Amino acid sequence: MYAIAEDNEQNLWLGTENGGLDIFNVINKTFYHYVKDDIDNTTLSNNSIYTFCRDAKGNMWLGTFSGGVEFVNHDSNKFKNYKHTLSPTSLSDNKVLSIYEDSKRNIWIGTDGGGLNLFDSKTRDCQHFTSKAGSKNSIAGNYVLNVFEDSKENLWIGTWGDGLSIWDRKKNIFRNFKNNPSDP
Repeated sequence: MYAIAEDNEQNLWLGTENGGLDIFNVINKTFYHYVKDDIDNTTLSNNSIYTFCRDAKGNMWLGTFSGGVEFVNHDSNKFKNYKHTLSPTSLSDNKVLSIYEDSKRNIWIGTDGGGLNLFDSKTRDCQHFTSKAGSKNSIAGNYVLNVFEDSKENLWIGTWGDGLSIWDRKKNIFRNFKNNPSDP
């Protein structure tokens, strides 16, 4: 089991490695199982689900290991997929490790090598935030495991192997922190 989340109806969403998506109805004690179907593009794009995010409208966002992002409208069980394509405004990488909705209802998508994406729900485009060698004003690394917004609207970005970034949105400044055993 890679991810667990709860939807607005108190169903538990269970993301598996290669086993697809299971939704457990707590009231009826029943499971609903969803897997990729190569013929039907309204199903999962990938059977490895690594992360979930329930947005403020009750929609569910699923991050898959190599199929991009799945969006499930709270009124249906149809999957809408967003993937990396040749478009410069598409998702930066199809391996999605984290999804987070901030206080302004922005959807942030952390990827396994493609950095951080800000998803525009109106245009369906992504703005990319990536680590740039030699730049002090970029995220620490491109393997984004977690995203969190604090009470001052700063975005905290946890990376794999490259430390932590804090983005002060008001000043548009990144501060990066790496483990230094000699500096407590």
